[in-house]
Amino acid sequence: MAISRQTIQTRRLLIRVIQALFLGWLLLLGLTLIFWIRFGFEKTTGFIQTLTISQCSRLPVSLDCKLWFEEQTLSSLEGYSQHTQTYINYLNSFHIPVDRELNTALAKLSLSLKQFWDLTRLTFSLVSIKLLVIITGIPLFLLAITVGLVDGLNQRAIRTYSLGRESSFVFHQLTRQSKKLLLLLITAWVALPISFSPDVLFIPASLLFGLLASFTTCRFKKYA
Repeated sequence: MAISRQTIQTRRLLIRVIQALFLGWLLLLGLTLIFWIRFGFEKTTGFIQTLTISQCSRLPVSLDCKLWFEEQTLSSLEGYSQHTQTYINYLNSFHIPVDRELNTALAKLSLSLKQFWDLTRLTFSLVSIKLLVIITGIPLFLLAITVGLVDGLNQRAIRTYSLGRESSFVFHQLTRQSKKLLLLLITAWVALPISFSPDVLFIPASLLFGLLASFTTCRFKKYA
């Protein structure tokens, strides 16, 4: 029964992580569309391309797929401008003899849809790279949480012999808040349209999770 309950909780956490990633991608796509409306398609694609290449360069050097990922990213980004220009030329040569205004409206609509699709693909590529960066940071979080658990268990053992305070309420509340904090960090990391070293975010976050793990374990009831 306990194993089944733990499996359900793990599945729920996994679903929430996927939801956080999807929400972050939607926020990033929304910011990209706002940038597109204000500054145009070329500046927007240039900004996203620069951001993608910069974020890709921050992958760990020891990662075997880094070189392949960079080559694929560069080749795909270079093809966007060529495909867009080819598509514009095609629209200019496409005419319906009935109405010139209808031709213009259809051409603008078709071009806008094509640009929207290109921006969607660009942001999805950027989110994929950010997800890969998150995966490379998992060992750091596991190390910090393990250290926090060991420290918390030691404090709990000391409290057992000194008749200190105990609280299962604190344990469950901190566990719940830790999950919310994790989902918030994932969403913020994916949605932010800036490129910076993941260490700036991951190191403080891992230390915070380590402290939460230590305090959570320490305050758990010593008698089951």
